[in-house]
Amino acid sequence: MAAAAASAAATARAMVPDVEDDGAKQPKRVNLQNYASRDSGAVLLEASPASKGMQNLLLDSKDKYAISPCEDKQWAVLGLSEDILVRSLVIGSHEKYSSLLKEFQVLASQTYPVNEWLDLGTFTAKFVQGEQTFEIPQPAFARYLKFKFLSHYGDEFYCTVSQVKVHGSTMLESFQHEWQQSSAEVREVQDFMMKKDPKPSAVGTVGAGAGVGGGAADTTVEALASEGGGGAHGPTGVSNVEPATPGSAPKSPGVQTAPFCDCV
Repeated sequence: MAAAAASAAATARAMVPDVEDDGAKQPKRVNLQNYASRDSGAVLLEASPASKGMQNLLLDSKDKYAISPCEDKQWAVLGLSEDILVRSLVIGSHEKYSSLLKEFQVLASQTYPVNEWLDLGTFTAKFVQGEQTFEIPQPAFARYLKFKFLSHYGDEFYCTVSQVKVHGSTMLESFQHEWQQSSAEVREVQDFMMKKDPKPSAVGTVGAGAGVGGGAADTTVEALASEGGGGAHGPTGVSNVEPATPGSAPKSPGVQTAPFCDCV
């Protein structure tokens, strides 16, 4: 028995807190889905003629990039795998020997090709290398995104952009989030109404109706007895009127109800 207990204790798995060796808790890592990546099904549909390597915008690589002469117009149309509620964008610039992106515009649509786009906004990047995040002022559903690179920092001949990321939620996730918010609001209103005007508790009234009905029946019997005079009482002074049960009408004396017969 002792050996079995020792073996069970040795194989038992202990639960330990998620902390570093110095006792500090690890920060929570939030991995947002990048819907503009090739792994998520995004594709490059169209790009400016003078640009090269625009398909590299869909790759998570610091060694590859899209490049084009800074004096030419630069744009790219990306197709996502499904309709996405676009909430934020990430622009990555890792190439050192080129001009960095400054201003860019993002257009959205749920169909392609189109004559009109939904303008998600024009953004200004900082003069730094690496990734920069831009929040969409008014998130909108989009299946296709058009990036227009408008201006740049520096005076290099070529302009580069390493990667584009799109963060948001699918249509199903968005509907589920809205439903949860609506349910929470309904519960708050119900709790508020219950605290403000609680329902009165039901009080049983068994026996009250019987007492009232009994008093009314007794009064009716006495009235019939007084109207009938001596005819209502026999020689011995006993009333011939049958006492009424509580809640029922009294029967008149001398009246008998014959059984019903549908005889021909």
